[in-house]
Amino acid sequence: MAMLGVALAAILIACLLMLLILWRYDFKVNGKFASLDRPAAATATALASLSPPGPAGSGLS
Repeated sequence: MAMLGVALAAILIACLLMLLILWRYDFKVNGKFASLDRPAAATATALASLSPPGPAGSGLS
């Protein structure tokens, strides 16, 4: 019976986390349409704030 409670708690936590993620994207499931509703300046700012992949000066390209 204890394992059933643990499984129920895990499912509830997963559902809450899914709701938080969907809330961030205004409950739009398709990413292509979600990005169209944002202003271009906000998208450009979000892209500019991303760091490049890999450590700087590592010599890898």
